[in-house]
Amino acid sequence: MGLLFAAVFGIDHAPGSLKALIGVCYDGHRGYRTAASYAGSMEMKRFLAKLSAEREQFGEQLLHKLGTGLPAYGSFTGTLHRRWIDLRDKLGAMSQADLLQECVRGETVAIGQYEDVLAKQMPADVRAVVANQLGRILETRERLVQLADEGG
Repeated sequence: MGLLFAAVFGIDHAPGSLKALIGVCYDGHRGYRTAASYAGSMEMKRFLAKLSAEREQFGEQLLHKLGTGLPAYGSFTGTLHRRWIDLRDKLGAMSQADLLQECVRGETVAIGQYEDVLAKQMPADVRAVVANQLGRILETRERLVQLADEGG
């Protein structure tokens, strides 16, 4: 299906790229959910939970554009990053600023993935969704950096 999809829509490996972004979105969803569970204040828990829900919505938007019911799996790297956060918290080495820096790290990885996908050819409607999501992720990363610099 991928080659036919690419031939019909003039896309350079977009189905695989969108599947990768869906994984990135679900990594973000689960990562923010994990971070929210370790947040010190209710305000921070709500903020991170909101980001978790947003990343889940991003994945659903991409699934819709891809036209499939692909299972919502993340990546091995995303799972490893969440376990690292778990371990640091259990060892008592995770401050609020550290937690936010881990969120920044995850967003930086996501930004790279989004930029890679946007470098490929794809239909304008798909490009618009991906570009809009990237814009939100960039805004979020800036906010996270600001919060981390303030100490959480």
